[in-house]
Amino acid sequence: MKNGKTNSQAPPAPSDEQMMEKTTHGWLRPYLIVLDEMFLKRWDYWLRTVEAGVVLDEPIPPIEWSGGGHQEPRKNLTACVDFGFYRLSRQSFPLFVEWLLYGFGDPAVQEMPRQIASDVNAFWYKIFNLGLFLKYPYDYLGEYASDLYGRGRNNPTAYFPTPMHVSVLMVKMLFSEEDRKTASVCDPCVGSGRLLMAASNYSLNLCGVDIDANILKVCKANMWMFVPWCMVRPEIKGLEPVVPFQRPEAPTLQPIQQTTPEVQKKLLEYGEQMNLFAGIGKR
Repeated sequence: MKNGKTNSQAPPAPSDEQMMEKTTHGWLRPYLIVLDEMFLKRWDYWLRTVEAGVVLDEPIPPIEWSGGGHQEPRKNLTACVDFGFYRLSRQSFPLFVEWLLYGFGDPAVQEMPRQIASDVNAFWYKIFNLGLFLKYPYDYLGEYASDLYGRGRNNPTAYFPTPMHVSVLMVKMLFSEEDRKTASVCDPCVGSGRLLMAASNYSLNLCGVDIDANILKVCKANMWMFVPWCMVRPEIKGLEPVVPFQRPEAPTLQPIQQTTPEVQKKLLEYGEQMNLFAGIGKR
């Protein structure tokens, strides 16, 4: 109050350094849960399942996966990565994905990547619109990665994602209309997670492995946004939290895990043990 008049000046905007202090591990998850309630309602469904400790007797909130996505979230993602490109060059996109995982509170990314300067963090904090991604669900991160990798030496792990509409069709062919929420779905070449995203309309038992560590982070970011039962997985009656196959003798793996020689060996040994390769001729 000055001279009997209210001082209506807005408080000064926080500095880049103050924004860095504000973006602590998991800062983005509360926004994710609130926005999900507006558009998808999957976090509410899963948190009630976790609270009950059993699979709920109600359908999984379905997602209508857009075959080609929407331009608004695509533009938003491009704006974020383009700004970081001037500081981070080709590492802008993978670091942006790590920034998302850090914001979601992913246990594998406990600290802000040191390469992300305070001005880049501040820009991403102000510009990134999570609501657009939930309003128009699609694999925007995987699509961007595919365009970035392209062909040749920039794509050493041969990442070529299956079109989303094909993933949806494949899953529909495998699942009937009956309740299959406890059915196991394992994608051994999970990529950005499109098959699991499509299968999430039917099952809560999803897992995958991949040889590409960067693409696996893209997959995990997608799971945080669209499939919370892949990322927050306490013990639930009727579900196996970390086993990709329903049988108890299956090898124990994390739901979303990078392929290593040890993982490959476990999967091959299990496949031979369960006669999964019968009928496949030797080449």
